Amino acid sequence: DTVTELKMFVNEKMSIPMEQMLFVCRGKPLEDGRTLQEMEVQSGDQVALILRLKGCGQFIVETDEGASFRVDGACADRTVADVKTAISDRTGLSPHEQQLSYRAQILDDSHTLEFYGIKRECKIQLARRKDNLRECCFCC
Repeated sequence: DTVTELKMFVNEKMSIPMEQMLFVCRGKPLEDGRTLQEMEVQSGDQVALILRLKGCGQFIVETDEGASFRVDGACADRTVADVKTAISDRTGLSPHEQQLSYRAQILDDSHTLEFYGIKRECKIQLARRKDNLRECCFCC
């Protein structure tokens, strides 16, 4: 059996794209196209599956107080609302108290990171909403 055949089996059973799979045995990555025997995988060895999620990474959040921290989940298809939830998990600041901006543009909760061109290692500015109210519009 080859590592590629193992990936094909997992793909059939779990619908995980093969290019996102990395198998590791005894701390050593298993190479595509090589047999398990060539990679010295023996019966009874544990083989770990690590997912390499494309387009994801970390982004940097800078606060209006000058502090900065990293947050996981810089995936193109994540929404600003998702990012606010991740920031809330890290800081305790609820999503509706957060105002996020990127390159001086305030971010709308319903848009994706891809919409704003935000990728891994980009800096997002976090400010606490001063009015502490949800955005709304009242017409008289």
